[in-house]
Amino acid sequence: ALFAGDRANSLVWTTSGFVDYFLALVLSHEKYTLHYFPVHGLGLMMIAYTRDAGVSHRDTAAQPFPVTAAACIILGSLLLLARGASHHRWRSRLAPDKQKYDSIWGLLRCDPRNTEALARLEEATSSVGQMQTEPRQMQDSSGRKGLGAYHLEGIMPDKAVDNLRTVKSLTQLFCQGAGLAPLLRSKIMQWAGASNGGFMLQKAVRHSWYTSWEAARRDNDLLVNIKWADLKSIDRAIEKIFRSYHNDVGRLLDVCRQYIVFETLSDLVRCYEVIKQDREVDILRAKNRLSETYDSRETVGYRDVLLNLRIVDQQTKQMMLDGHVVEVLLVLRSFMDLRTGTGHARYVEFRNSKGE
Repeated sequence: ALFAGDRANSLVWTTSGFVDYFLALVLSHEKYTLHYFPVHGLGLMMIAYTRDAGVSHRDTAAQPFPVTAAACIILGSLLLLARGASHHRWRSRLAPDKQKYDSIWGLLRCDPRNTEALARLEEATSSVGQMQTEPRQMQDSSGRKGLGAYHLEGIMPDKAVDNLRTVKSLTQLFCQGAGLAPLLRSKIMQWAGASNGGFMLQKAVRHSWYTSWEAARRDNDLLVNIKWADLKSIDRAIEKIFRSYHNDVGRLLDVCRQYIVFETLSDLVRCYEVIKQDREVDILRAKNRLSETYDSRETVGYRDVLLNLRIVDQQTKQMMLDGHVVEVLLVLRSFMDLRTGTGHARYVEFRNSKGE
């Protein structure tokens, strides 16, 4: 078939090229799939010239492969240029936001009162980071099926699972997250109370969009207006699994998430230490974006401390939720105030332009 020159062969190879591209889109990181088009075109070109080396000029005059290959190369290159232009355009739009974040960070790191706190945070988070670099969503530690292990259809359960096997079902992952959400919120209140932490409000109460947890406990108007983090949207979960995780559901660690906001860096570090000392918590990973070594270009200047952890107590074991990983953000109010405006919406567009 490689040496045929009829139209049917041209159609077969053209169709094959697009099928291969579709498979690459499904199996690869989305941000890399556009690179596949020109690479595939170069591959077709090499096949064509290798074939032509063994046949006469008359037999190869009408061969379709170089045309198909050239089309793949040109189209792929144009798509890559379009994505690059979009990426550059969004970086330009976000430049003012990054300057504001960098200004906040510059003032923070230059303040002598924060020197010790930054050093403590760096030491504490680096030791956790060495324990496990990539946590996974797992079944409960008893080896039984966790909450949501059955398909929504209710017809047939998943196959028997091994102890601490990685979660494969998005349905199960969201069932676990929904079951763990109130338990995580209870922990968040406890940690915030021990470290002078607070939360953002759904609407301004007495001209403020922020409240400390201690104040909210004494004021019902503040308490009912706390803006708790919702479960991750299903659309974004599918998007992230598809774009970044090779369709591996077990790598999605922020279905259930919460945050705590702090007025000072010392309070933030104190909260991290409280969480680390909690015997019912297993911290699997700590991303210290308040580190001197962190490249803030990845988040357009925004910084926080991101924790992935499991809550392992009697209740989560009984509910078979002790294998579920949650995300907790420790954020300074100066960063959160800037993030909660239109800044985050612009960052989402920037992230989409990168295919992440």
